Amino acid sequence: MASINVVFLDFDGVLNTPMWYDNNGKLQIRYNFPKHGKVNNWQACQWLSKFCKERGYSIVVSSTWRKEGLATCKKCLYNGGVWESIPIIGMTPITHTKRGYEIQQWLDNQARSGVKVKRWIIIDDVDETMSDEQKRKLVLCRE
Repeated sequence: MASINVVFLDFDGVLNTPMWYDNNGKLQIRYNFPKHGKVNNWQACQWLSKFCKERGYSIVVSSTWRKEGLATCKKCLYNGGVWESIPIIGMTPITHTKRGYEIQQWLDNQARSGVKVKRWIIIDDVDETMSDEQKRKLVLCRE
């Protein structure tokens, strides 16, 4: 049975953070979107990459950006600074329910297909959709 370690990764508020800019004396916030071709927080991408490389984790996209497809998500992560040596192995199902349910469904699907998820964590900026077990494995980011 294959064994993997997984990071369930949200983008907005984690690797795609608000960037402040001056607009004629008024501070405004700008985010990147999939159409920009990358997430905007290069430093956070470096930290994530270092963690994944040193601890043997692969990425599963749980961000709403996954609605644009896995290829677009990979491009946005790699263009934003995630090391290309870090495997991005999939995305959670799009069920239009809470993120925690989608993560659990992905884990259940792996178990049914004979893949053992040895260790997993969630990196997200929202926790209200998570079960108690998921909250224990959550790295909660704040903008």
